[in-house]
Amino acid sequence: MKKQILSEEFRRMQKLAGIITEAAFNSDGEPLMTHNQYRDYNEPSEDEEYGDSNDRMDIRRDFINEMKKNNIFVETFDGQEYFIRCKEHEDFMIYFPDDETIEIYDTKKGEQTQEFRYQDAVDYVLLNKGHLLTFDESVKERNREMDIDSQDRKNNLSEISSDLFKSAINVSKERGTDRRTYKLGQTYFNQFIGKPLMDGKIINIGVNKPQQGNYSDVSIEIEKEIYQNDGYHKGKTMIEKDFVYYDIDKDTFNTDNKEISRKDAVVLSRIAQHINPDTKYKETGKYFNIKGFR
Repeated sequence: MKKQILSEEFRRMQKLAGIITEAAFNSDGEPLMTHNQYRDYNEPSEDEEYGDSNDRMDIRRDFINEMKKNNIFVETFDGQEYFIRCKEHEDFMIYFPDDETIEIYDTKKGEQTQEFRYQDAVDYVLLNKGHLLTFDESVKERNREMDIDSQDRKNNLSEISSDLFKSAINVSKERGTDRRTYKLGQTYFNQFIGKPLMDGKIINIGVNKPQQGNYSDVSIEIEKEIYQNDGYHKGKTMIEKDFVYYDIDKDTFNTDNKEISRKDAVVLSRIAQHINPDTKYKETGKYFNIKGFR
């Protein structure tokens, strides 16, 4: 069971980084086809799979295959957000809100998301092809972000290490793909979602390591239910949010001077150890201000 869970977690992280597709790898993350075979593979439509003769256009599939024909690799975070890697700036972000529209956000121009019909979207990307990485260059970048040894994957020895994760977010910082950095962090720290912390529970946790910044931190979002004893909302329970930040490089929490419970200290210690195995917070009683401890 543990082997299966690790494999699924590992595979989910790869998918967020744009590493694999469902078609190219099996449930253990092992390749089902060679790189050249993968390049020649076109994702079948639902109509083809179920024998429906209706010649209905699948705008997402057709766009991705058209880009592949033009030596451009369209990758995805989660099947909702797609992107094409660029040479000198953050990726082209691509969305498919309905069966007729393609939305493109070009970070280089800093404009708002533009809406296109299918052919106009194809023409727009090809017009900017000189700024994009080729298919093979994108694959190399993708593999560089998550340099996973295939034998480790086969033997399932690869519960993602902190060093490997740091390497991935460093590459993401270099590329300026700040959003991808945060999403990688969400997957890496996913086990802490729902854990009780500071009179609430953790509802989100990610990593910030922006290209235009000299910091690297874990952002922990906490949701609390607060009963209102007075005021306009007297007698009601309101939802409030709070944040805790862990500086990865400096090995410090922004709660060091705040009095917290021992259980809170244990959760925060585990979060720190997950990214920094040799963190000073292994000694929870020494570096946290624990209620009743001092």
